[in-house]
Amino acid sequence: MHPLQTAAEAAGRPYVSVLLSHAAIPSDFDHPLTGSRAGKYIHRVLWWLTRTLLNRTLKHYPDRLRSRLGLPPVRDVVTQVWLSHHLTLAAVSATICRAQTDWPQSVRVCGFLDTLNLAMEGDIPPGPAGFLVAGDAPVYMTFGSWMPRDPTGQAKALRLLTDAARQAGCRAIVQAPSAAACGFQSDGDILYIAAAPHHAIFPHCHAVVHHGGAGTTQSVMRAAKPSVVVANISEQEHWGRELRRLGIAGRPARRRKVTAPALASRLRHVLASPEMAARAADIAGAMKHEHGVDAAVALVTQAFAHRHVTVA
Repeated sequence: MHPLQTAAEAAGRPYVSVLLSHAAIPSDFDHPLTGSRAGKYIHRVLWWLTRTLLNRTLKHYPDRLRSRLGLPPVRDVVTQVWLSHHLTLAAVSATICRAQTDWPQSVRVCGFLDTLNLAMEGDIPPGPAGFLVAGDAPVYMTFGSWMPRDPTGQAKALRLLTDAARQAGCRAIVQAPSAAACGFQSDGDILYIAAAPHHAIFPHCHAVVHHGGAGTTQSVMRAAKPSVVVANISEQEHWGRELRRLGIAGRPARRRKVTAPALASRLRHVLASPEMAARAADIAGAMKHEHGVDAAVALVTQAFAHRHVTVA
């Protein structure tokens, strides 16, 4: 985010920040590692540690650019780069994003920035379409951009997902860029595909196993399906806990530690829970009334009707 933010500051222009996760907004009442369980003191300490680590890791990037433009270094990446005191859009569905009372007034929840049925995303390819009608609704399994690209890592991930699906006794569609090259062949119970439009295929599945990315998480929510989250990083664990709080997922697993039997157990729990399915349908119904892109445009227009704005 820092190049556009720095450019806007150097040009003397207001700017809008867009956050794809509300986990990045400090609060005395919430932290990605704890949710709302801990008290103010614990949250303050955790956010101090978080911001200290982020500044040690990231601050030199904006500072290097700012020095070239004659601007002073930033004191804090989170509050000076990630958040805009003009307008910060939390691009997350209001069904999962709880706005905290101590957030800055410039932070506004606009909703998930996606539109339904984009023509450019296409429809379900013939292979998956045939698989869907050939038996019970499958589980869709994807690690998205977190699926390893190297053959050894990808084969390990594919083995985890394949064994979990077979042990859970369910049909599955497994998304991976190079399954055949890794030695995995489709059969009547498991279909390996390189990609599919999530908005089109998720509604035909029973549940979705995914990594807990912001876009995938909210696409699953809008498709009215429960989740099994296998998280790689703390932000993804945060999404997994939020889904569990909503009652549309079980306890998230950690990619580093999860085994096929453990993942199969979580999957069986979700598949055997009509309450999760019903709750997922309720949440999807509420999301149908959200128009994140329209809301974001309206908020920017309202705040800067007569000014030039940079969106970082």
